[in-house]
Amino acid sequence: MTTCSGRKVTHGRILMLFLFALVAVLALAMLAGCSKKGPGSGYGGPNGGSGAGSGTGSNTRGGGSGGSGSQTKQDKAQDHIPPNAIWALNGTVKYKADLGNSIYDNITLDLDFSKLEGNYPSGKYVGDVYINEVLDASQYAKNFSNLTHGLASIHANVEAYGLRDQMPVTVQGLQDFQKGGNTWPATADASGKQVSPGKEEYVANTTFAMAGEAKGSGGGQGNAGSGTVKVGDLSMSGSGQYDVTLRFIIEPDSVWGDSFYESATGTRKVQIFATISSSSHKAVSFSGEGTLTRQKGGSQAVQDYNSSHESLGKKYGVSATN
Repeated sequence: MTTCSGRKVTHGRILMLFLFALVAVLALAMLAGCSKKGPGSGYGGPNGGSGAGSGTGSNTRGGGSGGSGSQTKQDKAQDHIPPNAIWALNGTVKYKADLGNSIYDNITLDLDFSKLEGNYPSGKYVGDVYINEVLDASQYAKNFSNLTHGLASIHANVEAYGLRDQMPVTVQGLQDFQKGGNTWPATADASGKQVSPGKEEYVANTTFAMAGEAKGSGGGQGNAGSGTVKVGDLSMSGSGQYDVTLRFIIEPDSVWGDSFYESATGTRKVQIFATISSSSHKAVSFSGEGTLTRQKGGSQAVQDYNSSHESLGKKYGVSATN
């Protein structure tokens, strides 16, 4: 937790502090009699504060054991087991949340899981989940800057991220998932259509908390009649927590065909469903698409994979917040 002007600033209050600073600039110009136009109503939507961090993270892959699902193809292949493989589950999903008053929260969810052995996709995967939020208040600021007199410029830049690494996720056949006493909750795709997995599909479902780090700056200048009055950049940072639910549905065997298991490599589509909430805004739910990739297995292939694989911390140049 860091401080600004001697006061502690939390992740959830960063946006509000920026908006107060922006309104203060506008008020300065109005009091100087440079504008008779009002800015309209203030920010009244849910808080959308967030922030960016920097650093370098490292991530060493752990190998999860490959379980066996109850898929029809496996039942038919008792006399022929497909070759061992490395399984990689990846996806990047972007979502733009409307916070009201022309302010938007651009969310990026990136995930990277792998299982370093197994004949089928089922089993324990280990990997990273990265969330980035960038506040877009450009139109909100433009509404002020377009006044005939008074405000010359105004800006607010806020960004946040969270990175959880070495996180386990278990992929199962839907029938095994249900035998474990689990039910698939109501899940909507990007178009809002309710989606449920079929009996031959692989699924995964997990809920977890992730720490978040925020950073930002804001300021502006206005004409006070006798000259320009500038409100210097307001810089602050803080921390908070994301509550995340992830669900995956992997294309079934009926779509893939036999070649996926028989060949050394292959790719299937994965539907990704996410719900993210934090102290700075209410929960948002969105969906997108990822991939499940089968790669050649074996001890040398695993060694090569570990030595060449780039963690999400390294990809984005940030340290894990976990």
